[in-house]
Amino acid sequence: MQSIGFDNFYNELREHIDSAKVKVKISRLSAKNKEAVAKILGNEGNNKIKSLYIDYKGKKLGQSGPKDAYTEFVKNLCVNKNTFELLISNDWIYGESDKESSPADYAAIDNDGHYIYTNCNHDLIMVKCIKSLLEVNKKDELKDYSFCYEFNSGDSKQIKYELEIEADSVVSTDKRFTMDYLNPGDNYKPIDAYFIKDDGETVKRKRNKGELKISNQTLPRLAFQIYEKEISSLSDEDKKNFPVCQYSPDREVIRGIFPTETEFKKYKNSMELSIYKRENGPQFVIYSWNLFSTIVFVKERLKRFGNPGDKFVLVYRDKTDDELNQAKTEKAVDEDVTITTEESNNPYSKLLLESKNIIFRGAPGTGKSYLAKSIAADIISNGYTDRFADLTVKQRQQVEFVQFHPSYDYSDFVEGLRPKMNDDGSM
Repeated sequence: MQSIGFDNFYNELREHIDSAKVKVKISRLSAKNKEAVAKILGNEGNNKIKSLYIDYKGKKLGQSGPKDAYTEFVKNLCVNKNTFELLISNDWIYGESDKESSPADYAAIDNDGHYIYTNCNHDLIMVKCIKSLLEVNKKDELKDYSFCYEFNSGDSKQIKYELEIEADSVVSTDKRFTMDYLNPGDNYKPIDAYFIKDDGETVKRKRNKGELKISNQTLPRLAFQIYEKEISSLSDEDKKNFPVCQYSPDREVIRGIFPTETEFKKYKNSMELSIYKRENGPQFVIYSWNLFSTIVFVKERLKRFGNPGDKFVLVYRDKTDDELNQAKTEKAVDEDVTITTEESNNPYSKLLLESKNIIFRGAPGTGKSYLAKSIAADIISNGYTDRFADLTVKQRQQVEFVQFHPSYDYSDFVEGLRPKMNDDGSM
């Protein structure tokens, strides 16, 4: 599965395809138009596009098909009163008295008698809707949406993309890439990252023990490795204001190079971070999430400290469907942990949520079990109480205690339940 921002998709699409033929289900297009769409989506020569749907903040709109997708899309947009009025003025939203055909041809978008026509042209209207929002400079309304499209299995090519970052430019062989919209970085997998000096020498990341060979954090860590001395010499104020990420021109610039994770979380209480450290060397912490989130940071490094001709190269590919589904699950878990961490009151709760395990040691009667119950209550109640007795019956069912007796050996623990023979021969 691949995705592209609404504005980029429409701007490319209108150059190649009659918008009247644009369908949410791309498979309905003619072969000629499929080829044009495939070219736009970076899969030139592949006209076997399977489907297209709308993604809103990781949620698929239109589980039941194109009609559903368009209805949910407009409902979301109409939360904004100005957008709602814009759509009415452009005749995309109808009142009860405006309906000219069968009720089945319309879908309600609220409880106040407003409808959209969904019989045959809902996909065309959606493209027109996007076009009008862009023309009146309402990109904010669309920033959380993207088109997702899928190619039939076995037909899509295994394509590698190369992204070159220089002091004054960022260019990718992937035609979908734009610095104006870096959110799609969630949809790609890094293959390699390296630095090319102005004299042609290539420098790779010197990994720490246990560090992955390649990850979303390899590029920023490599940039720290190359310019560690220059970063260390920056004043505290310069480090604090160092630009790191800007997902789109209308979004805030995320800034800051911090000495510790604790200092980073004072600025941004998030688990979306990258840590660079070297034995007997400095430690730096910056914001980092998807594959593209630190491009601004790397580019700024080159601008300030690099020589003409220096550049970083990032090689990447599209994630598979399995990888995308896994990433969405992990992101949802991380967001849930972040929210719970922010609401928890017990300091050990925060530590447990981040490290996943804690070991308390001490003599009997020193409060280890009591503290464990307190932590459990704090996490389950989202900071409402740290008293286990105050939890509801349903909340208490989420807590289990396992106690190991000194005579409980390893084989008992590993083998678990075993058959027992009774005197009558039964088991």
